[in-house]
Amino acid sequence: MKKIFLGVFIAVIILCSALSVYYITAPLNSVDVSRETVEHLVNDPEAVIIRDEKVYYSEIDGTLYNNVGEGERVAKDSLVCTVFNGVVSDDNLKELRTIDKKIAHRRERLRESTLYRSGGIDTESKVAGIVRDISKISRDNDVIKIADYKEDLNNLRSGVEISDEDILQSLILEKEAVENRISTSRKDVTADMSGVFVAYTDGLEGALMPESIDNYTIDYMNHLTFSEPAKIGNKNVEADSAICKIVNNHIWYTAMRVPSETAQKHKTGEDVTLRFKNIAGELISGTIYRISDTDENGCRLVIVKCPMYFEGALSYRRADIDMIFESYTGYKIPIQAIRSDDNGNKYVKAMKGTREYNCYCDILYTDSDKEFIIIESVSDAENRIKDMERIIIGER
Repeated sequence: MKKIFLGVFIAVIILCSALSVYYITAPLNSVDVSRETVEHLVNDPEAVIIRDEKVYYSEIDGTLYNNVGEGERVAKDSLVCTVFNGVVSDDNLKELRTIDKKIAHRRERLRESTLYRSGGIDTESKVAGIVRDISKISRDNDVIKIADYKEDLNNLRSGVEISDEDILQSLILEKEAVENRISTSRKDVTADMSGVFVAYTDGLEGALMPESIDNYTIDYMNHLTFSEPAKIGNKNVEADSAICKIVNNHIWYTAMRVPSETAQKHKTGEDVTLRFKNIAGELISGTIYRISDTDENGCRLVIVKCPMYFEGALSYRRADIDMIFESYTGYKIPIQAIRSDDNGNKYVKAMKGTREYNCYCDILYTDSDKEFIIIESVSDAENRIKDMERIIIGER
């Protein structure tokens, strides 16, 4: 009986000690230190993307050859496609592709003005430079580039050095000879705008255009027919068939349906952030370009202008988008946890281990209805909130 009593007594002592330690180190009137983000946003799961784009059509029946690949950027007035009259074999098209890759490589090297091509560099240094470049590109397994560098290396070692300009001109003449051998009749397609080369269309290129943005309404958007993008530019094409599209990759727009009571709190020219929820949560900066009148359902069409490259804007016509008006990231605490010293400076009492500290802070955001604030340590804080474990809400 004595042993049982002794065991119970020891257990009670241990429990009281544990509760005392917990009370000291983790008081009930405190919260964990953790960072949170509060956002003021509106969501449209069917936001519409508007971009400057142009579809190009074949003038003749024949075989299509693309001079650039899907997703490549093209300059205004550059050659993007050629349609050869008649049927062209895959071997001939492959030959053209190989020459085009060599031409692109030479042009790239001319732009870079690589060290071993500079005047005044001795042959050994040039050879060493080429060897280094071969080592670098070998990891990418680019057969065309490796072959070009090896040819340059052999020429140098044999005492022959041909400039990139001369090789480029030789390749251009070689391509012309192959084209003439393939067909004496062909139609070249050049880009009359700079942008990104795309080989699909969704049929809305003429229905959604930046120059008509001021006329778009929610009703207009609701009556559009959306479909999956269709591949265009097959090898064998007919006259008047779509063969490619160029999309402006610098400026594009989103059109979003926003409740009127939310939209009226904002104005054109205001900076916002767009989060593409179906594109890995990508964040894109933009500016409100236009806010329409309220429709019969109490919504307005808000159009945001985005002046930056974003691949998703080229690949999608509709997207699930959050338009974020304000975002605050810091430490979320109850309003009653904030304190003021005699000079009116704001601080919170925080704990690390069993010690208490005064952590001076700035209030980033206040929600009076939900009674919480977002704070961050002042720039010259001696005791920073991030180094603490808990924030004390009130006196014990």
